[in-house]
Amino acid sequence: MRNEELFRNYLLFLCLNVIFLMKPIYIILFVSLLFGFYSCKTKKVVENAVAVEEVLPQADTTLIPSFPSEVLYVLTREYESVWDSTREKYNTEEAEYIRENNIPIKEYMEQRLVTLFPSLAYVGLLDKIENKAKEMLPNVSKVTPSLRSQDGYYMPSFAEKVNLERLSDENEIINLYLSYSEQNIFRRLNALADTSSFVELEEITEIQVKDSLWNIDKKLSEDSVSYYMKESALISMLTSGLGSHVFFRIMQSKARATYVAEFFYPGLTKDGRKGDAYKHLYVNTMLRNYVGSIMAWLVMDVYWENAASNAPCDMVMDLHNNYVGRNSRYRDLRGAENTQWVDWAYNVKSFVEDTTRNAQYHNWNKEIPLLVIKEEESKSNDRLYLYWNKADVEEVVDSTEVEIVENLE
Repeated sequence: MRNEELFRNYLLFLCLNVIFLMKPIYIILFVSLLFGFYSCKTKKVVENAVAVEEVLPQADTTLIPSFPSEVLYVLTREYESVWDSTREKYNTEEAEYIRENNIPIKEYMEQRLVTLFPSLAYVGLLDKIENKAKEMLPNVSKVTPSLRSQDGYYMPSFAEKVNLERLSDENEIINLYLSYSEQNIFRRLNALADTSSFVELEEITEIQVKDSLWNIDKKLSEDSVSYYMKESALISMLTSGLGSHVFFRIMQSKARATYVAEFFYPGLTKDGRKGDAYKHLYVNTMLRNYVGSIMAWLVMDVYWENAASNAPCDMVMDLHNNYVGRNSRYRDLRGAENTQWVDWAYNVKSFVEDTTRNAQYHNWNKEIPLLVIKEEESKSNDRLYLYWNKADVEEVVDSTEVEIVENLE
């Protein structure tokens, strides 16, 4: 920019020298051309500025949008890095400002989301999310001896002890038994959060996921079916101090359940099929192991099912199978103490396939009202999983009639 300015000044100097040697009529013509050149450049700059102003996106403040889990994870870890003197970000001017002004995580997260998603996020959004999350919580005082609340939720035992302490990155890899592909993602996301710069959205979305074991080859944030799920209500847990490490355990468990279910039951992981049941059994088994049954219940029964626009038959089936996966058949599905998530994946597959001993089929459809569905489910054996669709081929649905936006419905 400086060189271009010097060149223009030099050109102007030469022109002035030439003018002294020219006749008056040529001087007038020359000055007119010179003025036209500069006015055109000025007009172009102004037009560009106007164009930029016109395309600025505006968020709809009446909506509560969801955001990619991987972005929420990085932003949470970014904030943690601001306070961690062992990380590069700690010594930046921005980090010093955040510490000096004691900016809370909720304010930081909201500002970063507005910066990264100007068409979705807005000031006051996280207050709305927190209030919505509180409204989702069932009345714990209305619990029957069977641990089934009047709202239909299976309540976990609050006496359970689970270790949610933060581990080193290397120990977290061991704890989750991350595959090579998962380790690569984990390290890439951590590096983006810990370095002295603050992450841009493109740096996350361009991460490539390749895992030959489960036939995965895609970008992390593909719009069709993303690797990690989008979250809304769980943001309230992050702003309450959940910690990025616990959030990663949750989002990785959900990702595994989605792509492993699709591997075993391609195209058959929704609408009441066995693959749908598999997802919920498997994700709850993992969540119970990694974050405890209370957190698993909160994530899957309360926040996820309330956020999803499920038909009654889907919602009741999901809640029932969630309980089977994390409670009544957890020990069977998890297996021996020295087993890991890949072993559990095959344990759940064997369990689901043995429909004679482990399944209950209900002749439901999406038109049956909730009261009827709940009444039938209440008489079901809570040690057997439920499904209501025996179709073994994927149904083709006109996208203009039904928009399916969920992965774990």
